[in-house]
Amino acid sequence: MRGGIAVHGAGRVPNIEPLQLDKAGVEFSRKGIEVNDYLQSVSNPKIYASGDVAATDGLPLTPVAGFESHIVASNILEGNHKEINYPAQPTVVFTIPPLAMVGLTEQQANDQGYDVKVKFKKTDSWYAYKRTNESHTAFKTIINKENGQLLGAHILGTKAEEVINLFAMAMNQQMKAVESSKQNDLSCVSLARFGYSIYGLSFPIPAKTHYLYISILDSTIMKKMIKRFSKVLTALLAIGLLASCSKSETGKLENGKYSFTMYKNEGCMCCTKWAEYMEEAGYKVTEQPVENLYALKFSNKVPNDMGSCHTAIIDGYVVEGHVPVEDIDRLLKERPDAKGIAVPGMPTGSPGMENPTRPDDEYDVYLFQEDGSRTVWASH
Repeated sequence: MRGGIAVHGAGRVPNIEPLQLDKAGVEFSRKGIEVNDYLQSVSNPKIYASGDVAATDGLPLTPVAGFESHIVASNILEGNHKEINYPAQPTVVFTIPPLAMVGLTEQQANDQGYDVKVKFKKTDSWYAYKRTNESHTAFKTIINKENGQLLGAHILGTKAEEVINLFAMAMNQQMKAVESSKQNDLSCVSLARFGYSIYGLSFPIPAKTHYLYISILDSTIMKKMIKRFSKVLTALLAIGLLASCSKSETGKLENGKYSFTMYKNEGCMCCTKWAEYMEEAGYKVTEQPVENLYALKFSNKVPNDMGSCHTAIIDGYVVEGHVPVEDIDRLLKERPDAKGIAVPGMPTGSPGMENPTRPDDEYDVYLFQEDGSRTVWASH
């Protein structure tokens, strides 16, 4: 095997050698000081240990060390009354793209005698990863068939280090997983009053539960997560308002065409080229950069595999991606019972995607419904 650089990850080693623990009768190993469930030395009851120096099932992470230190402090001050009980601990390998996991692997679940339902799916066809040109993305979930609880989750792809925390929360709350029929749930996190959906699984919160306690390792992290969730909810509400008022932003012009708003990521030039193309055809386009384009697509029922780089709302119809003007004209004339039309991805040669150095792609325009079903509207 040849490569430009070799990286050896040796891990973290407890720095206990200078302590001369053997002179104090403290048993230890390469993992650290041997402790019981109270994080107390098994051989010298006057010694407690937490963090990297303790041989526990906790991961060598700063939040875990903080979590353990609270147990140690309480037991020292008040006597042994708190036992260590680790919640589901997500881990991440910060490769490109990152690989994250929480809970058991499929092999571990089988070895422990669980009857499991495993769901694996490659996600490189999703818009979220097409946009960033990621060709190796996927997820895997392991569910206990007996009670519907999540035993493990594994994600490969951008933001896996963030999304894995939602699976950890579901595991720590022992929330039952229900397979979702909504295609959009596969690429977006759907937050609702009574639960959330992610990667094709729904986690309902029991009706009698008035709040959801996020069982994590550190109060500082919890504050950050609550703040992050508040921002997500605010963004979804704002985008929901944009979607709900989209019809009022569309108006018929004197030439019979329409004015409309096109939502895009900041700085996307191919979106601007498509807008200019539409204006040359007689439409009036307002370009509107948004911070969370995924949420806007989700709120407007754009199927996961139909996504492109911009979303427009024209007289009540969703127009996703680089759709030719003749297909839009036909849509507005025939008025089919549908949510909208879409050109998935960004095919070369479609309006706004012209490239004289490459041959044009053949592509289809799809008419899609709210439930994600679709038919071919036109072919180019």
